[in-house]
Amino acid sequence: MASTNPPCSVNFESIYNDHAQGGVAGPSGFKGFLERFEAAASTNLIHLIKKFKDSNDPVKCLVYDANIAWASKVADEVAIARASFFMQSCAFVASCYPMHCDLAGVVSPVVPPLPMPGLPEPRLPNLPSLGPQVINWMSKLWPVHAIGPTLPPLYLDNIVQHDHDYGFNIFNPETHTCLKLLDSKAKGSVVYFSFGSAATLTTTQYAEVAKALTLTSKSFLWVVKPSEENKLPTNFKDTGSSGLVVSWCPQLQVLAHEAVGCFVSHSGWNSTLEAICLGVPVVAMPQILDQVTNAHYVEHVWKVGIKVESDEEGLCSSEEIRGCVDAIMDGERGGEIRRSVCGWRALAKEAM
Repeated sequence: MASTNPPCSVNFESIYNDHAQGGVAGPSGFKGFLERFEAAASTNLIHLIKKFKDSNDPVKCLVYDANIAWASKVADEVAIARASFFMQSCAFVASCYPMHCDLAGVVSPVVPPLPMPGLPEPRLPNLPSLGPQVINWMSKLWPVHAIGPTLPPLYLDNIVQHDHDYGFNIFNPETHTCLKLLDSKAKGSVVYFSFGSAATLTTTQYAEVAKALTLTSKSFLWVVKPSEENKLPTNFKDTGSSGLVVSWCPQLQVLAHEAVGCFVSHSGWNSTLEAICLGVPVVAMPQILDQVTNAHYVEHVWKVGIKVESDEEGLCSSEEIRGCVDAIMDGERGGEIRRSVCGWRALAKEAM
């Protein structure tokens, strides 16, 4: 990861490195990775907390990703407080909770109904999400506090001046190259494509996206991770002045730029929040898990974008992608969507 901020009072300590074992591509795949992660990281985390016990800064509370359930046991063992931080929406977590109870062999409390016409039945990977009623339901079971949006203050209330990014990047962003392109384009004329740091597309899907870009004739900025570049059509990176393919970009700065008129996204929770908070309409191409739910909300609940329909094999055709992009960039529906996303942006600022 590349740091973007000067040193501060936050220190980083490593508790696990699975590089030698190959990560999720190692023995027994993802399941094996999780087992190795829990076995080693739980022990190392206990040692780390104990190391600071008699220091001037002992650990008083363990804040952990809710998906790492074993961290709660670590907090018990070292007798400190704990707080579970849900990385997806609380509604998505609520829809997962009955499955968790089923796997654990306990009776699940009644979950609020899931009034989402058109969304597939609640099964993996299409798990539905809800809204404020879920917070009320969860608060009856545990102490719950809704936070966010968790964007740097510069893009919302600017209460902390000069706080303009998250402080790190998974890859080195081509900031100057990206902003140079956007600065040369008219307001709302560029289509920004990014499918996140984890999602992967098939070679066929990359070909369909590339064809859609050719069909729509719009200026574009497309983020393709280094590990995925070999899936691009031959010579596609040589796009001339109409567009640019980069390995990574400063997404917040890109979405905040007036030249960006549309965000074609995998609908990860972070990307979805960033688009809404920065007032950018979304073309949703979800891949797995909560992305499907987020895409449903983007189109049908928040009305801030359009979901690209896929075929039985999960492939989004170039014609379908092009149609969704053109509808937002040029169509009457695009105007309605822009007005809606601007309304949500105002609410995001108000929430801070």
